[in-house]
Amino acid sequence: MRIFIFIVVIGVIVIVVYALHINAILACTIETTGTYIKYNTVQSGRGKATYEPVFRYYIKGKEFQGRCLNKMSLPDI
Repeated sequence: MRIFIFIVVIGVIVIVVYALHINAILACTIETTGTYIKYNTVQSGRGKATYEPVFRYYIKGKEFQGRCLNKMSLPDI
């Protein structure tokens, strides 16, 4: 009985996380232009650095700041 409850709880958690992820993807429907601000340095376990550009953008008059999830080399930024 405990295993069944455990499996049901894990299943509910997976469904909720998946639903939130889908909702976040669907919310990204407005096209906008961002302004490059800076870059974050991300160190890998091997000592090699990659970089994430950070942008500022506006949607419906509200200011947002976000980073690019694609890691890049510094010359590519």
